[in-house]
Amino acid sequence: MRIAAASLLVALGCASTPDRGACPSDEAAPATNPFLLAGDSPYRTDPVLRAKVEKSAHRFFRAGNEAFTREVCRAFTEVRATIPIVTLHGDAHLEQIATRDDRVGLVDFDDSVSGPSVIDVVRFGVSVALVANERGWPRRDAVRAFLDSYIAALSEAPAPPMPPAIAALNAAPRPSPAEFLASADALMVLGTPPDKVQESIETWERYTKLMVRMHPEHDASFYRVKRKGRPRSVGVGSATTKRVFRRIEGRTPADDDDLILEAKEITERGAFPCTQGRGGLSIRIIMSALQFGGDDPFVAIIPRDPSEPIDDDPWWVQSWSPRYAELDVATAFSRKQDLADVASFAAWQLAKGHTSFLPRPYDVQLRLLAYNAAVEHRARIEALIERLASQIEEAHAALVATR
Repeated sequence: MRIAAASLLVALGCASTPDRGACPSDEAAPATNPFLLAGDSPYRTDPVLRAKVEKSAHRFFRAGNEAFTREVCRAFTEVRATIPIVTLHGDAHLEQIATRDDRVGLVDFDDSVSGPSVIDVVRFGVSVALVANERGWPRRDAVRAFLDSYIAALSEAPAPPMPPAIAALNAAPRPSPAEFLASADALMVLGTPPDKVQESIETWERYTKLMVRMHPEHDASFYRVKRKGRPRSVGVGSATTKRVFRRIEGRTPADDDDLILEAKEITERGAFPCTQGRGGLSIRIIMSALQFGGDDPFVAIIPRDPSEPIDDDPWWVQSWSPRYAELDVATAFSRKQDLADVASFAAWQLAKGHTSFLPRPYDVQLRLLAYNAAVEHRARIEALIERLASQIEEAHAALVATR
């Protein structure tokens, strides 16, 4: 597929042709490894976080999204103007694939921003490369299967079938309501910092009023908080995000129909040379979250108080479900084909997510531009995935060596 309309033709950077010669596969690597942890990094100094990222190079990779985004931006500086700006997932990797209530897809859109499509493509490609290498499989095969599927999806190929590894995840037993609520309670460190008590009460009152207006079938008692706390340790890359869990009353005073809601701070994600993360960021997070779990009636941005400074980071709320399960790369793949199949499945979702938010015919234009950019820059993308995967493995080894 090629763009024929003159209005869509763009100079898409370097393409290897007989008359133009070979293109550079990647800009020169930086003098020092950009993924080496600073001495004061919480992933070096906090024992709990350090234990998480020491487990594998992939876990280490998950903790370094900011450094990763900066490096991808830098590596594509030369051709950045030729790559279409899309709504990015922002932190795409294999363990962002999850099932919830029989829905399957990418989750966790806290880092959603606008930016060049290659940011998501390279990040997911590095995730695939790291997992393949940890299993002793040829990582280029899996990466190429992922890129092939991404390009095919942009040419409107049908979605691939659900991979066996994801079908198994979707079919796995789930906890009972009582087991689910007990596990959520165990995650909570109870209490609120003394200087935040009144703010916490007022914030929840604003959220409750919004929910009652949106869903008048429930009055304010539905949202009565029965237990509240900060998480002990949740996630890897998002482990430092401010969040609060609340167990609320639900339909009846009985404990077995209680609900778990999570409030998370939306932090600034626009401090990179090739992304735009501030304007409309909270709306993009909500839209992306609904794209995966569209039946969650509790998703909302908490209304702001007029007294709050405009540059205070907003918060948003989502519910937890006992029918939720995330892919675990340590156990999900018994064959290299399983990894390639999951990568291809996720590539199709990324491609659709990058290009489906505009009305016709502009979605077609964006898809064509994204297709041509992926094809023309493929050698550069593959080389960058290889380099960044190797640097992450080196930085992880350096951390482990300082035990």
